[in-house]
Amino acid sequence: MKNTSRENLFGIALVALSIIILVLMTYGWHFFVWIHLVPLIYIAYRRKLKQVILFGLLYSIISSFFVFDWIIDKNLENSGKMYFSIAVIFTVFVTSFLALTSIFSKKINRKFLFLLPPVIWALMLLAYSWLPLKILWQDYSLFQPDTAPLIWIFGSFGITFAIFTFNSLLAQYFYLKEKRILYISFALFLLVAASILYSNFHVFSAETKLKIALIQGNFPYSWEERNKDAFGRILDSYVNLTKEASFSKPDMVIWPEYAISDDIFTDEYTFSLLRNLAQNLNTTLIIGTLRYVDNDHYYDTSAIFSNNGQVSTYDSISPIIFEPNALRSTNENIIKFKEGNFGISMCNEELIAPLARKSSAKSGFLISLSNNQYFNRGRLIISQFSKLRAAENGKYIARATNDGITQIVNPAGKVVATLDIGKQNILIGEIYINNEQTFYNRFGNLPLFFVLLLSILLLQKRPNEDRRK
Repeated sequence: MKNTSRENLFGIALVALSIIILVLMTYGWHFFVWIHLVPLIYIAYRRKLKQVILFGLLYSIISSFFVFDWIIDKNLENSGKMYFSIAVIFTVFVTSFLALTSIFSKKINRKFLFLLPPVIWALMLLAYSWLPLKILWQDYSLFQPDTAPLIWIFGSFGITFAIFTFNSLLAQYFYLKEKRILYISFALFLLVAASILYSNFHVFSAETKLKIALIQGNFPYSWEERNKDAFGRILDSYVNLTKEASFSKPDMVIWPEYAISDDIFTDEYTFSLLRNLAQNLNTTLIIGTLRYVDNDHYYDTSAIFSNNGQVSTYDSISPIIFEPNALRSTNENIIKFKEGNFGISMCNEELIAPLARKSSAKSGFLISLSNNQYFNRGRLIISQFSKLRAAENGKYIARATNDGITQIVNPAGKVVATLDIGKQNILIGEIYINNEQTFYNRFGNLPLFFVLLLSILLLQKRPNEDRRK
């Protein structure tokens, strides 16, 4: 009885340790991603299935309160539904992962036990990515996007596989105390460390360079306030900031998603003002706005005003499902520019790897317009996805937001310029147009499928293995 109580207390201590590490990751201690699941995987190896499920539920439910607390905001409609949905998905996903790890760890070739958790997580992640809710918090590579050239080959899911492999290696060492596991762990550490060093110190260049200006308006949370002042104070501020940015002679000026939270296409004065502004300043002006279809439904829209007077639009293909009035478009997010094509993503779309991959194949750089000021510290987490999309596809990304995180990310996932959160400001920076495609951009998850197939073959129990036991 005493031993059982001690084991339960030890299990609870391991769960608490994993929770603390996970929370620290969401506060910027991203390198903890390489060890955050070691205690839980260790539990899955050692405990019976019922205990593993209980510990998994305990970890997931408690973690949700501390990890996703930033989703709840009184100013954000349906934030309660969003939190509940994400918390339930997270709980089911993690608990199922631990249960499957526990079940199959007794039925496989123990020599390659460390491959089991990454295989299970990757297969679950691939299956989940086909669902309509495109919120991939399970893609843990968002905490370590700067892993080029590895990520150029394997994509974000491949880096998540590597992260889980390292966690699993450490868990297997504590479980079986095999020295060879330390050697494999060290080899993986060197490979990843070399990639991180490359990503952070490699200097990118190309023949064609663009100067861009990102405008961070920093206007109030309330949609009602912003809608009321859309064609007044807010429009005037953005116009003045754009004129100020024009002294640097940028090729492109970018306003965030919903910078003008009303339909600029139905206001003749505003539309003419913006078109003339782009022409007079000899720049391309990209504006986040909306287009009403009726009184209740609208498109989340980017309006592109060229310096030659032409105007084009991009309507969001995949707005977040918690905005029921936002319609889905079927148009293409590739915009023609005098120096070459570029792709646009709006808010939720920067979470969707296939969308960025498709646009990157036909573009020289990417632009992301976002409006997630409701999410407090969640902005730091969400901004990681723009780093992922840049790194996977080897493209520069310019990300404009209302009050953070406004940034420029290079093709290795490194932020090369950014603005402080919660301040009205202008970010002037340079990006290079790059029409090359990464291996991941060409072939998607094919390299990961090869690794998964090889891992599954290695995990097969040998015919005479049970006899040796």
